[in-house]
Amino acid sequence: MEKENKMDFRAETVAEEYAELVGRLKAFEAYLNTTEANTYLKKEVCAAILGLNLEDKEK
Repeated sequence: MEKENKMDFRAETVAEEYAELVGRLKAFEAYLNTTEANTYLKKEVCAAILGLNLEDKEK
């Protein structure tokens, strides 16, 4: 049995889901504000900040 990480958060209500989404968007906004203009962003970083799972594509 895998032990749950105490840092993992699982929203239990719609209000908590909304707060988590707002927090992720604020973090993404802060990340965008710290990058220079015309800088390419790594999609892995963007996905991680927004809590998205990217599909593994074989090359």
